[in-house]
Amino acid sequence: MPLDEDVVRLAKGKNLATVVTLMPDGQPQALLTWIDTDGEHVLVNTEPQRQKARNVARDPRITVLIRGDDNYDWAEVRGHVVETIGGEPARQHIDELSERYNGHEYTNPIGPQGRVILKVAADKINTPKRLGRRTCRPPPARPPWRLPRPPARARSCGRPASRTRSPWPRSGRIRPRTAPSSGPRIPSSAPGQGTALPGAERSCCG
Repeated sequence: MPLDEDVVRLAKGKNLATVVTLMPDGQPQALLTWIDTDGEHVLVNTEPQRQKARNVARDPRITVLIRGDDNYDWAEVRGHVVETIGGEPARQHIDELSERYNGHEYTNPIGPQGRVILKVAADKINTPKRLGRRTCRPPPARPPWRLPRPPARARSCGRPASRTRSPWPRSGRIRPRTAPSSGPRIPSSAPGQGTALPGAERSCCG
């Protein structure tokens, strides 16, 4: 089957892919690797002595999962290897992949058997668009157009928060003020205290 446009876009980008093949006992073997496409096949560059190359030589079934920068941007290709290309084309291809991913030619040592390209034909393709799932990031927890809430102190009294202490009591009630008495003092019934003379001013000491 032809490749999906999302598969081609992801395989041509600077994205890693998880390549899954089957071991001799049937257990899946998964490995992250570089990925590419020619528009019709998914291309996996490896060496003949690597485990995934030996697995597909025995059982050509393979699954390639490509993930983009977004968690909801991915593509799964289930298929089989239809051709293995070696020699100089495979060597040039690994240099092209290294230029894309690393910015320079491939410098790792290469085994005596050289490199090979595994051409994968798709039997089934899964993408978020095909499965009807969302393909964008979830919205943020708080919409960006909401303004931050004011501080608690400013919200409680309706006025901007101030560091100056309010002259009013905390209870909110106004304490009554009594005018000082200007008349003569009433004689005290307590012993040892005299009476104030008429017209005498109040002493600061009482």
